[in-house]
Amino acid sequence: VFEEINTSIYQKKTIYMADICYVNKTYFDSLVYSKLFNRLLERLEIKAKNIIIQDNDELINVVQSNQNICIQMTVYKKNQTAMVIYKFIEGCKSLTELRLFDNLILELFRTRKYRVEHLVLGEEK
Repeated sequence: VFEEINTSIYQKKTIYMADICYVNKTYFDSLVYSKLFNRLLERLEIKAKNIIIQDNDELINVVQSNQNICIQMTVYKKNQTAMVIYKFIEGCKSLTELRLFDNLILELFRTRKYRVEHLVLGEEK
């Protein structure tokens, strides 16, 4: 019998989601959203290696991920909104405080019209 099959080696994953209700059109410029995303990574102490950028008529999507962390910023051009999703596993080496993430969204998007949600996966009940 393989006893380890029923043990949990699943690491707890935390997800912070910021829903930004209004984004100024200046954020649609590639230099601006690139600086914004790099600042986000810098403040969260994430070392960026593989950044993927998608920019088309409808949206701008920027993603950086590795095995422990994923950060995604999507700006929707037609309705001028944005979504930032920050996923990380327990024990990762980036900054993981919810309050810091919340303040960072306020600082980067220069608006109070946003909402941050917190979700934890793999937590025992």
